[in-house]
Amino acid sequence: MPKSPPHRPSSLALWTAAWLFAGVVQLTHSIWGSGFAALPGGLGDSRFNLLVLEHGYLSLLGHYDWLSPGQFFPTTHTLGWSDTHLGTLPIYVPLRAMGLSPERAMQGWFIICAALNMLTGARLLRQLRVPQWWIAPLAFLAFASAPMAWFASNHPQLLPLFPALWALGDGVAFLKEKRIWRLASLLGALGWQFAAVPYLAFFSTLLGILLMTGFACFHGRTWWRNVAVSPSQVSRPHLMTACVIAGIGMAAGALNLWVYLGAVKQGVGRPMQELIELAPRLSSWFSASSSQIAYTWAWPGQNGASGEHVLFGGFTGWVLSIIALGLGLRRNASAPRRVAALFAASGLIAVGFFTSWPGGGSLWLSAAHAVESLRAFRAAGRIAVLIYAFFAIASGLILVTWWQEKHRALAVAMAVLMGLEGLSMGQPRYQIADALARRDALISAWEVAGDRAVMIFAPGFTNQHAPEQNLDAWAAALHKHAFTMNGYTGGAPETHLPFIWSPTEANARQLISRLHLPENEIAVVTSFPAETAQAVGYTFYQHRALQHLEGFDLQPYNWSLFTPLERFVFDDVVYYQFTPPAELKFRLPDGGFEIEFLTGLRPGSYSNGGESDGYTLQWEVIAPSGEPLDSGTELIAPRSNPDQAGLQPRLLHLPAGVGRELILTLGPGPSGYNSWDWALIGRLQIKR
Repeated sequence: MPKSPPHRPSSLALWTAAWLFAGVVQLTHSIWGSGFAALPGGLGDSRFNLLVLEHGYLSLLGHYDWLSPGQFFPTTHTLGWSDTHLGTLPIYVPLRAMGLSPERAMQGWFIICAALNMLTGARLLRQLRVPQWWIAPLAFLAFASAPMAWFASNHPQLLPLFPALWALGDGVAFLKEKRIWRLASLLGALGWQFAAVPYLAFFSTLLGILLMTGFACFHGRTWWRNVAVSPSQVSRPHLMTACVIAGIGMAAGALNLWVYLGAVKQGVGRPMQELIELAPRLSSWFSASSSQIAYTWAWPGQNGASGEHVLFGGFTGWVLSIIALGLGLRRNASAPRRVAALFAASGLIAVGFFTSWPGGGSLWLSAAHAVESLRAFRAAGRIAVLIYAFFAIASGLILVTWWQEKHRALAVAMAVLMGLEGLSMGQPRYQIADALARRDALISAWEVAGDRAVMIFAPGFTNQHAPEQNLDAWAAALHKHAFTMNGYTGGAPETHLPFIWSPTEANARQLISRLHLPENEIAVVTSFPAETAQAVGYTFYQHRALQHLEGFDLQPYNWSLFTPLERFVFDDVVYYQFTPPAELKFRLPDGGFEIEFLTGLRPGSYSNGGESDGYTLQWEVIAPSGEPLDSGTELIAPRSNPDQAGLQPRLLHLPAGVGRELILTLGPGPSGYNSWDWALIGRLQIKR
């Protein structure tokens, strides 16, 4: 690491630019590595963010009402059901206006957001009085970290962190200068962050409060005198910049809040059970993604390709943050070490607050249970992008002090190790050509089915994930400036749910009829030509695929499933969720006289905001001739009958015979509404 004084400004500028550019490349390396032929992430959540931005652009051109994206037709005002991207539309729209395609504009969006992250991150480090030769390398370590690169691909809405970093920089400057205009700029930046990414606005505000509280509790006036700068005349450009950020940011944040309040009035919300399931566990912080090269064993968590519980970003930041905490809490600690301790403590406290500890204890879940509005931030593990940034800042400040104290080999070695941990994380990507081929195939099928203003894509059961095929439909509709009854936001209107979960032609026509829409105005697309289907990777099935059922002595030979099967483990027993209506047919071995299995509603389906009124469990044994030999029906409704709570055994006595079949049928409860009927079956055993 070069010393700061004797070097020319041009050398420092090149040094800084090189590191910041490296950070941009690291955050978007799936774009650069593919020769600009790919986008980070997959055809699901990542592409959804592109389509939301494209909808915003087309709304400005007058093709759509901004509040009502062209999906889930004829439902309106669904924009607030997920991220609006209002705060980053000013990045995407000019790129589209320049003539770039949506995919090229999205690549530009990624790169510009990454560059703004690096620049505002460097500004924050400058406010923290980091030596100028260390600013750019530390910005790379903190704001181009492995978790940021991972989340930027799987959840691109988490990439635009720059407004929060600007706000943190203003917060640090305010603590030094005590100038009110800094607070105005800070609030404006937080408003802008809320307009861009509400998650990051909430998390950065919380961490900022922890920083300020830590300052008030542990440092006081003595430390103030150590770090305060002498008053100076504030330049007009600084004041004008602060006023512009405050005005635009607060206005954008208020507009985005209005959009989300409209969604709340529609009844859109998150149940507590969803927060419970997504809350990070201790193992989540040490669970590496499948793209992690250095830690493929993922101790002590389980390796996963994606998911909200994959939060591991390397060990170095954890170790150095704990060291920073110990060094910074000493009575004679220097100002940089005390600042490092503040960042480390804030990050560690946030980990403790949001983690769901063994036994189910969680301060975050308790707070969300008491304050319903907090449930909007359902995936608490996404705070990892900020926590690891705080850890990196704390670590970097400690490395700077070691460098200044002549422990330079140690400082450089630890910095290199942190960098290698960050670089060891791969970044998933999808090929732009694949996305366009899928969109164009659906447009062609749409035109064959009748080139109407509204389309419903009802392929039945395929090898594609439901979000991806629904986004194929929305992408086609956006390209034609038209509408689709398909959609994806992480939720769906209640009217559309049966079709979204089971997109058969029969369900499509039932939806059209239920909504009293004229069939001759809607194109119903059910399949592609064989060559087209093969080219875009679609395989069509007669019924929904069913994997091997673990813990089942018998495997069904025929089945009918309303939703894709989900696997859960409770008390070391594997269960499968059969959302009604569902039917399983088993061939019974001769000599079998009893069937025993565990069944019940999944936790949260009737509590913590769940609304299930139960499910019906029907069983029937039939002879080879089709004659019923025995049958029974039971309503399992733990909300009205607490004795049925939990996962309980059921024993079926089988009538004697050869060539028998067992049919298990699960139906909805008395209301007929099945959205919360999360019925589980596990450990099915036969006695002979």
